[in-house]
Amino acid sequence: YMMIMLYGQNVMRGVLEEKMTRVAEVIMASVKPDILLAGKILGVGAVGLTQQVVWFGSAAAFITYGAVMAKAMGVPEMQNFTFPTVSPLLYLSLILFFVLGYVLYSSMFAAVGAMVGSQEEVQQAAQPVVLLLIASVIFIQPIMMNPSSTLAVAMSVIPFTAPVIMPLRMTAIQVPPLELAGSLVGLALTCWAAIWASARIYRIGLLMTGKRPNLKELVRWIKYA
Repeated sequence: YMMIMLYGQNVMRGVLEEKMTRVAEVIMASVKPDILLAGKILGVGAVGLTQQVVWFGSAAAFITYGAVMAKAMGVPEMQNFTFPTVSPLLYLSLILFFVLGYVLYSSMFAAVGAMVGSQEEVQQAAQPVVLLLIASVIFIQPIMMNPSSTLAVAMSVIPFTAPVIMPLRMTAIQVPPLELAGSLVGLALTCWAAIWASARIYRIGLLMTGKRPNLKELVRWIKYA
């Protein structure tokens, strides 16, 4: 949740900064808007993925050498501590859900950054996107209390909450493979739709100034871009 939120908003602020400083107008003279958007999302996402790898590597090193390190620091009792086991499938699922979730939300954040023209407007315009992500956190406790409930299953397949809820359920119960595959496929298709729509908003909004577009105007941008 925090990785998607932080790095998604980094993309939004980067797009807004390029728009406000008119840097985008210079860059778009030699690069297509779609390529510029893809490069921004992939570049920031690579930083987030690198951080995930560092975390996983640190955790693996601590699990492997934790007892030796504890004994060296004068805590011999550490060698009797049993670490929880995490399957390779869960590690892979965490990476996949982070990547897909990040792409989904960062593309929407990028569209928000291209729509507005100031720092004051961007926070208000980003609220619908942020609320979609916050919904995942609101339901964490009831889902952990009953990870097999209808609410848990529904929120683990809804693309906007699946990146947080499905890995959470996988740490508690054995999720059916068909359910896991359906969640990933649905999330991937939603990513494609979000990128398609955001690229069209980005293409027009990056060079637009003045009043923030309403929903009707956004639909027209997507239709005619």
